[in-house]
Amino acid sequence: MAVVAQPDITTSDEAIGSLRELVRERWEESDEINAAALVAEFRETHGADVAFLTAFFDEYLYSVVDNIIETLAKDSRQRFVRTASGFVSREKLEENTRTRLAHVFEANGSGTYRSFLTLRKQDLLELNARDQKVVNTRRQWISFRRDLARRMDSKRVVGEVFSTNDLEAAWRKAFAPTTQPQSAHINAFHSE
Repeated sequence: MAVVAQPDITTSDEAIGSLRELVRERWEESDEINAAALVAEFRETHGADVAFLTAFFDEYLYSVVDNIIETLAKDSRQRFVRTASGFVSREKLEENTRTRLAHVFEANGSGTYRSFLTLRKQDLLELNARDQKVVNTRRQWISFRRDLARRMDSKRVVGEVFSTNDLEAAWRKAFAPTTQPQSAHINAFHSE
């Protein structure tokens, strides 16, 4: 049975380290240093080492290609936008947005849904008004709970710490700033 020795695997860190070492040695040894001469010497030393050349090539190829793309994107008068996955043309970005919005459906209040792309100005304003009410109510609840939590220790529950009068006062404080009458909030509090 023949035994085949596995070749040494050169990593890009080793390749770059080797190049740095050569340049540093020549820097310390010489009164004169020339990049072309160092490249020729390095090529002579490592030119036949395929693993080294592959690692070295891989290290710089990504950087060079990325720089070229970045330059092209800048020279194209900002038609491209850098994203997490690379550069995307503004047209493609708009198309992606349109495609995503084509799959968004909004409830119209009568139990049916409409595609976002079919909404009119009035529809958008009504949806915003509806959602703003929800947001305002959520803020009031957050304020109410924060106020109670601030006055509690970690061992007891709300019913042990606060009397009905305390809870109603905290409720009025949190929910009074709305345009609804306070009695509606108090009634809502008692029904929940």
